[in-house]
Amino acid sequence: MQLISKQLAGILIATGLVIILALNIILIQPISFSLILAAGLILTILYLYNPLFGLFLFIAIRPSIDQFSEKLSINIGANLILSGASFLGILLILLTSGLLLKSIKKISLRPLLIIWALYLLSILISIIFSINKIASAYEFIRVLSIFMIFINALILIQNKKDFLYSIFAVLLSAIFPFVLAIYQSLTGSGLGGTSGIESRLFGTFTHPNAFASFVVIIISLIIFIIAQNKDDKKTGTKNWFWYFALLLSVTILLATFSRGALLAFLVFVFILSLLKSPKYILFVAILFMIVFSVSQAFRDRIEDIYNPPADSSIRWRFEQWGKMYGLYIQNPIKGFGAGTETIVHVNEFGFYAGNPYTHNDVLRSALETGVFGLITFSLLWIVAIATLIIQFLKANKGDEKLFLLLIFALVIAEVVFSLSSNIFRGTAAQWTLWFLIGVALAIPRKLKK
Repeated sequence: MQLISKQLAGILIATGLVIILALNIILIQPISFSLILAAGLILTILYLYNPLFGLFLFIAIRPSIDQFSEKLSINIGANLILSGASFLGILLILLTSGLLLKSIKKISLRPLLIIWALYLLSILISIIFSINKIASAYEFIRVLSIFMIFINALILIQNKKDFLYSIFAVLLSAIFPFVLAIYQSLTGSGLGGTSGIESRLFGTFTHPNAFASFVVIIISLIIFIIAQNKDDKKTGTKNWFWYFALLLSVTILLATFSRGALLAFLVFVFILSLLKSPKYILFVAILFMIVFSVSQAFRDRIEDIYNPPADSSIRWRFEQWGKMYGLYIQNPIKGFGAGTETIVHVNEFGFYAGNPYTHNDVLRSALETGVFGLITFSLLWIVAIATLIIQFLKANKGDEKLFLLLIFALVIAEVVFSLSSNIFRGTAAQWTLWFLIGVALAIPRKLKK
């Protein structure tokens, strides 16, 4: 699929860069302004020239700018700031709206698309009743961008080559976040700026839990490649490299000290062991015992689960859920508006009342969008999981069935993680997750070509 010629693409890029340079000189804007516009121009032209390659660039770039998004921002009004991440999301929405309208009739996954539409509608309706309409509008755009990533994957993955490129695009997106995480580990510059548990790795993400969610996704793809290479000796890929990558990824995951992510990883491995081979759970059990024996920080973190101290985040979460549920029942039908959980918390308990996040995506959805939002958000994941199961049962043996199994296990794991953290708030990881769900659901129709 090619929307413009190579010659036209070159002309548009050259002309656009000259215009951006002129605007920077005339308006005297900061360098970040020009960089964002230039990046947007190049992404736009590349997407129009080759939509699939453009999509891969969106996927590869988004995790790397998560933490730095606010520094790459544009002021578009007295109270409106467009961050680099928001700019990327809006650009994706604009570019793929035409693709969606053109190809929607070709997509056969009607139940999942209907639930997506209803969930987006619940957010849109919540703007009317929102206590902060701007925050709710931002949330609508953010969630819409996740949906557009999913739709892009469904439409643009056409054959096995596209399928394999999709996997490597996601793996490529992990390079910079992982490099920065390794740097944080070596320099003790993690979350707390010291060593041990106080220096939880977060890579390029805004929080260790968001980063850990992303790392679990990367681990699942590395496992797929290792399993695939065993079945296909013609790939020429050295398995030792991928085993090293798996070990590194698991080490980074452990160094985030995210208990929710560890539980998600265990759920993921348990499903694989149950449906494919017991060796996965054996590997994790051995690894867990080794790490538990040699790392006091990791041991303390785990022991907090069954013997939490007074200041434990485990106790805090239960208290926070009770507080946020109490706020929800004040307005259970309409909710307070999408994207307003922190605003509701501050309004009720004050600015200095501590962490304002709900740390439970189901409860957050109920608080923000009421009963309709709660139902549609829950159905979104239920229908996605059911669709993956159906496609897995229909799939032929080989890459298709294995990948569907891995994504099914991954989605279950991420849903479990979302019950104790703000996983759906992590846009970068959600882009990646829903991109892979789209790839998985495109496989039964297109992988054989």
